[in-house]
Amino acid sequence: MKKILSCAPAVCLAGEDYWILLHTAVPGVCTLFVDGVEYAQDCAGVLPSNRKYYKIRIPVEVLDRARAYTVSFRATIERKSYYSLLGEEERIDFTFRPVGRRRSLRAFYLADIHARFEDALRAVRNAGSRPDLYIVNGDLSEFNTEEDFDRAFDFLGRLAGGKTPILFGRGNHDTRGTLAEEVAERFPTVDGNFYFTFTVGPFCGVVLDCGEDKWDAGVEYGGVNRFEAYRRRELEYLRRLKLPRGKIPFAVSHICPVLTTDTRNPLFDIEREVYTEWNRELERLGIRFMLTGHLHKAFLLSPEDPLSILPHAYPVLVCSQMTMKRELYGTLLTLTKNSLTGTLSGSEGTTRELAKLDL
Repeated sequence: MKKILSCAPAVCLAGEDYWILLHTAVPGVCTLFVDGVEYAQDCAGVLPSNRKYYKIRIPVEVLDRARAYTVSFRATIERKSYYSLLGEEERIDFTFRPVGRRRSLRAFYLADIHARFEDALRAVRNAGSRPDLYIVNGDLSEFNTEEDFDRAFDFLGRLAGGKTPILFGRGNHDTRGTLAEEVAERFPTVDGNFYFTFTVGPFCGVVLDCGEDKWDAGVEYGGVNRFEAYRRRELEYLRRLKLPRGKIPFAVSHICPVLTTDTRNPLFDIEREVYTEWNRELERLGIRFMLTGHLHKAFLLSPEDPLSILPHAYPVLVCSQMTMKRELYGTLLTLTKNSLTGTLSGSEGTTRELAKLDL
């Protein structure tokens, strides 16, 4: 994208901020301007200059009001102790479409992409409608090389063009790979965690992060995980959490905490005690529904469904599917204060209704 960026930015909603993810063609100093105010990712006062990826925070109300931002970039010629040399400033302007105060919301949900980025983009195009929000909910890729990050950022840029907000959640495959420890550095988090709240139009809610789908001691992991402690910290977060009044709350979680496995496989049937407490807090918060993926199937899990691992008072939409013919599906969601309609859209052009719910 011109000389500055290797792909369009991704504007990700997390907490009370947007995190704008940028990937440049060469290392340098990258900042953003909104209404004449400069925003930067500084490392305790030091601007990054030897990298090609950046994560810059802008308050939601600032960008929503401005509806535009400018990327400023100066390539690093030589970083030195004194008199560092940077190239001439280059700029690119972007428009932004906030959800704002709309009374309804059209969102497209994607999960379980597993680096099949072209298929995911076709599934979105085949839905035939430009959404107000993209929900990218885990298993984007496994991160073993810099090229894996390059392809993931390119996908997010092509998906939303830097113009439409993205709600990003982590999946269990995103925790794997040689460079998995850098995922939290490069993708949107709040206080370093992939669980956080959001507010979008008439809706609000919480993005959850189950981490891996098996116990930490599993031989697959070789001792590199500490998700059991992470889930307990997340429980304490949920116990303190309050959501804004006057909004319709829902939850987003790559792995469904009340349906960790649909086969009752004991390898994946984990953390019942902790997830029971998670669920108690979600019901206290009054969530109306949950959006989830992970199972590579798409269906509606009602509160009374015997398939559930744990009892729950809200419906769960499992929104991501991969068929035997390898067609990848996402879900177009149409939300109002009174209803939810989910329509599956496949990479090969197949569509079908997933669910209609009264809220």
